[in-house]
Amino acid sequence: IGSVNVFSLEDRSLNAILFVAFLVSVLSFIGDSIQSLGTIQVSYSLFTTFAFATLYIFGRKRPNYQNIVVPFLLVEITVPFFGWYFLGGILGTSLVFSIALVITLPILLKGYSKYVLFFGILVLLGFLLVYEILHPEFIITYKNRKTQLIDKYFSTVYVAIGAFILMNLLIISYRQEKRKTKLLKEELIQSNEELHANNEELLKQREIISIKKEA
Repeated sequence: IGSVNVFSLEDRSLNAILFVAFLVSVLSFIGDSIQSLGTIQVSYSLFTTFAFATLYIFGRKRPNYQNIVVPFLLVEITVPFFGWYFLGGILGTSLVFSIALVITLPILLKGYSKYVLFFGILVLLGFLLVYEILHPEFIITYKNRKTQLIDKYFSTVYVAIGAFILMNLLIISYRQEKRKTKLLKEELIQSNEELHANNEELLKQREIISIKKEA
């Protein structure tokens, strides 16, 4: 996810999320293909795979948080809503991927923006729930209940794997940052001690010179 000496904690956190999003998309693409969910569903999984891979490559080349976080969120936000329409509505995979989405918000965003987006997603999901109740014929359902259960189970597994890997990467990144801060603090203390010693030596030399002049 990037060297601690080159990438900030913010950049490394984003890279960790991008890597996990790419991994989950690859697993989803493989699962959708095996289950033959449909051309649109498989194509969308392939699209998110390439999108997250591209953003991850850009993020690993150099610190690029500001230019990557918005495109990433735009792609990620489409995932649960795509799942709602094409994969069985609220009873499909949309809620699973919505949880994955909101988990990343406090990591990626600052200030009020994360709260606005969080509650915005909840409101949209609520709207979709009401709309689905009133117009159940609007959404595209699975071929059968067996396919729905299998897809929902494996989607949950993919997200669980991604969350597990992400937490580990973030913990490693935090420990690296903590270690870096500790080393910088030790270097600063050492520099201050050397500076203090040099000042004392300089004062001693001035005193010697002053004594010689008086003599």
